[in-house]
Amino acid sequence: MSKALPLLLATTFLLFPLMAKDIFNKEIHYLEQRLQRVLPLFADSPAKDAFVQETQECIQKALSREWDTEKNPYPVGDLLETTSRLEALASHPDQRGPGNLRYYVEDALAKVFSDLPLLGDRDFGGTLRLTAAGDEWVNAQIVLLPLFRDLESPLQIQATDLVDAQGNVILPADAIHLYRQKVVMAQGELWPDPLTPDTLQEPLPRAENLRPYWVSLHVPQGTPAGLCQGAIRFTAGEESVQVPLALTVLDFDLPVPERVFAVVQPDRTAFQVSKRVKNEMLEKKELHAPGTVFPYNPHLDELLRDIMDRGLYLGAPGCPWPSFMDISTYRLEAENLEQAQKYKFCMLAALPYTSWYANYYRNGTRNTIEEYYDDIVKACVENNETLKSLGLGEVKKYVYYDEIDANNTIAVDTLTRIKEKTGAKIITCFCFPHKGKALIEPYLDTVDFIYFSSRYFDNPELLEYILGLQKSGKEIGWYLNVQPKSFATCNMLDVAGVNNRIQFFMQWKYGFSISLFWCMNWWEDHLVNANPPETGAGQGDGWLLFPDPVHGFLPTIRSEILREGMQDYRYLDYLNELFREGEAKGLSLPEALRQEIQDILAVNWIQAVNRFPRSPQELHRQRTRVLKALQALRAALNKA
Repeated sequence: MSKALPLLLATTFLLFPLMAKDIFNKEIHYLEQRLQRVLPLFADSPAKDAFVQETQECIQKALSREWDTEKNPYPVGDLLETTSRLEALASHPDQRGPGNLRYYVEDALAKVFSDLPLLGDRDFGGTLRLTAAGDEWVNAQIVLLPLFRDLESPLQIQATDLVDAQGNVILPADAIHLYRQKVVMAQGELWPDPLTPDTLQEPLPRAENLRPYWVSLHVPQGTPAGLCQGAIRFTAGEESVQVPLALTVLDFDLPVPERVFAVVQPDRTAFQVSKRVKNEMLEKKELHAPGTVFPYNPHLDELLRDIMDRGLYLGAPGCPWPSFMDISTYRLEAENLEQAQKYKFCMLAALPYTSWYANYYRNGTRNTIEEYYDDIVKACVENNETLKSLGLGEVKKYVYYDEIDANNTIAVDTLTRIKEKTGAKIITCFCFPHKGKALIEPYLDTVDFIYFSSRYFDNPELLEYILGLQKSGKEIGWYLNVQPKSFATCNMLDVAGVNNRIQFFMQWKYGFSISLFWCMNWWEDHLVNANPPETGAGQGDGWLLFPDPVHGFLPTIRSEILREGMQDYRYLDYLNELFREGEAKGLSLPEALRQEIQDILAVNWIQAVNRFPRSPQELHRQRTRVLKALQALRAALNKA
């Protein structure tokens, strides 16, 4: 080894702290210059002396710190944070007054990290503006931050009624749902996702930096159109901020499409064990795991009602695991029959794919897989007779075969026999794109409705094949199941909000009949009890709701965003319905409007499942295009 190399290394290690100190001194000087430009703008502010004192303390603190990468990796962090906050305030004269508590309004698609410094330009203050049709949910975020001091008093939060210009109450205060955002661990990093109403009154230390609150508001059907206004006030001791809220209600209700377009699959084991433990668990108000892999949600009925209210679970012929089916005998129970009567459909059986047979579904009385499938055929026939005896013979009947993983002639024969004997339609799910078309072909003469896992759709050859099946008359759905983050419709929590929401524009673009979300409560016990909770390999996929010992479950940012995505679909469906109505009536539309509607319905701004605009602004722009086209088309129809 050359003698020069050790000398060079030694010199470098000796000089590096000095070089680093010089670098930080220059950075401190640069930030001082920025502060000198900003502070004069606060000359008339009662808080000027406090601002000056704070900046001086930050400068001295930064200068006095020794550079130690372990104890203090970034000594000027406090100074940079203070500089950024003052610069943000300086650009808004109405926010330069006294007081320590500030807020800004944030888009629902932006994921706010409370432990990160506030950098860049922010519009402090301002009005939270929302627009909604009847039967629409709208979301936004309010982000609080203490400028220089801890908020030691608990935060009190109060919303007012939303009233019109004449003072009439359009929506009561309790229509505004406020949640504190909690964080969970995904791939070693903390991400915001669960939404809880329980921690709204905690004090807010400056060290926490930012505290985002989720605002969710539902506009019921028939709500009077027009502008209504109210406010949300945050108070901590003597400090408070009031966030003005302006809601524009559109002059129509948003219809629900006749055909169901989205389904969330609850944890099937929750259904199977529910009758055994439900009452006990509801009394205890605590989570219970019958085994380490398949925990049970004790508030299952409440959960399903909530999901139905949110529009995520619509009781469609796509939900493969009907509530409380006796999986050992495949006999329908009372809950299944109630479901059949209410929704006019019934799952006669839900079959596992064959490699699961030995581990999960063999009950000890069947010696061979042939016996197992014979029993299923017999059960389906008896279930069909039960429906007939109750006057439900005309309901739509389905059999679901889960995750086909092999060309199984026994399975094809079984499904064919069920179809011939009961008239049920067959639903299948393919989750193995690496096996190509050969896996699918043997089932095509038998199945009516095919789910493909999302991994099929980013393969151009398979996508073309799937669209060909669709043209031949097969109903196609996509099954969103721990899809890679590179895939557009990712439901994982550690991606941008646009990725969580855009799948419904895509579902419309490609004409897929349904979106099936893999799961909403696949809560593994050891992950639930971690602190903070961890989401496992799916990074939140399968956890569209989070377990909670008090409420049973909590909604999430993703479940709220997915609901907005479903509303995107509803808007497109409504526009298409009115456009077809106009065509049938021979309505003469301006050519520019006609072309605009056709372009909107084609969703041409999305090039492919992995090529689409990633900015929330573009997604909102497209929603605005839909709304403007709807309003123009409605006006034209009303004149006709």
